[in-house]
Amino acid sequence: MRALGKRVCSQEYRGFDSRPLRHIPRQKSKTFDLVHGDARKKVRFMKNKNPKTRIEKTREHFLDLYTISGDNNPYPEHVEKVEEIARKLTADFPDSDKEVVLLAVWLHDIGAFLGDREIHDINSEKEARRYLTALGFGASKVEQVAHCVRSHRCNDVLPTTIEAKILAVADSASHLYAGPYINMKHKFGKESVLGKLERDYRDIGLIPAVKNELTPLYMAWKKLLEILPD
Repeated sequence: MRALGKRVCSQEYRGFDSRPLRHIPRQKSKTFDLVHGDARKKVRFMKNKNPKTRIEKTREHFLDLYTISGDNNPYPEHVEKVEEIARKLTADFPDSDKEVVLLAVWLHDIGAFLGDREIHDINSEKEARRYLTALGFGASKVEQVAHCVRSHRCNDVLPTTIEAKILAVADSASHLYAGPYINMKHKFGKESVLGKLERDYRDIGLIPAVKNELTPLYMAWKKLLEILPD
């Protein structure tokens, strides 16, 4: 796992807000009916009266595909939390390209609605390239976002840019805050979920200060998961 370079590590890290995720501010809005498990939940997303930014268009593209897919997993809440953390990290690392990061935030899981979820990073990269090109982005920006999306799992492709590292850290940190581990344990078993926890803890190490801040939370999750019955 590659650590951040000296230029990035020399930046001041100020921590980020661990309070429950905040939904997008209420402006003129549209309500999407999203089914999460057995409960129907209304999630409100901003529909601005002003011309939409390209990030807002990308967010709506994600929500459209999610709604059409009928997926029951709470992806919108997850991605909102990733965005919240990523915004704070881009402020901590001002040399990063905020637009690249936020576009990648809303595209990194979109492949889960377009095929095999086990290779959603690959499918997400393909969709990111197609969608951003259609939206009018130049080749350089498309490549930057595509790398963030493809490498966010820190699996066969590792993040090499600060933008990609911010996305990977924000994604894994969101898991530690939101705590999907209990539900995952019921579905996949204790050994599988402990492996997921370890990967999340490994990946937040891309920004050492974040790993230091979240180590107590990681240890609490590990202790809880280990003592829960199979």
